[in-house]
Amino acid sequence: GEDRYQAEAARVIRLFAEAIAKQPFVFAHLLEAIDLYQRGAVEIVLVKGAAEDREVEEWLAHIGKLYLPNRAIFVIGRDAGFIPEYVQGRPAIDGKLTGYVCRERACSAPVTTIDALEAELRD
Repeated sequence: GEDRYQAEAARVIRLFAEAIAKQPFVFAHLLEAIDLYQRGAVEIVLVKGAAEDREVEEWLAHIGKLYLPNRAIFVIGRDAGFIPEYVQGRPAIDGKLTGYVCRERACSAPVTTIDALEAELRD
């Protein structure tokens, strides 16, 4: 979220642009970084509520089958570890497993089905 990192990333991309165009295979990791720079990160937040671990595992397995570069997944329960500040305090809806899709430090409305979460990820 800091502008100086965005500016530095743009500078590096410009610096190497000609070389990347000539030899893209040599710059595979930098191409991944360019993809992240252009698309941005996608954070998927699952708030457990009263959900069983089995249900969480089903959602994670489903998400794992989707092509989602530059993603991070946070599962929030009673024993949550590190959680980004803008994700903290997201509630579970009616005690159900609830998903949020966050991009650029802003999150979607909550969803309580895997199909609705997948639809949010496609947008």
